Amino acid sequence: MADGHRVFELTAPPDDVDTVHRMLGLAWPDGVEVGALDRMAFETALVELAANIIHHGDTGSGVRCTLEFAITSTALRATLRDSGPEVHVDWDAVTMPGEEAESGRGLALIRALVGQAEYERVGGTNVWTIIRPVSS
Repeated sequence: MADGHRVFELTAPPDDVDTVHRMLGLAWPDGVEVGALDRMAFETALVELAANIIHHGDTGSGVRCTLEFAITSTALRATLRDSGPEVHVDWDAVTMPGEEAESGRGLALIRALVGQAEYERVGGTNVWTIIRPVSS
């Protein structure tokens, strides 16, 4: 499997989740073979994370985001860096809300779809990393 690495920039608004979908369409390098389940789960987690950043990271002046997307023979990895306010995430405490809940599924869904999810604040930047191992 060839390795692929891509970096994209977006600013919301005007960019939105549709922009992230278009970026994903461009991100997969030619000749890379990843199973449909791995690709779908990774892309769903990445779009959900980007949607959360766009929705919660804009405090009125927009949010800038850098998406770094990497494919290796063993894993699919995305790192998103955004200019939004600091958040507090305890990935170990993230659970799916009850059936009646109208929100709060995003982080739980992301965690269920990828093998590893991380968040840290570096300087004035939120850094989110998701990694999904590639099935054999």
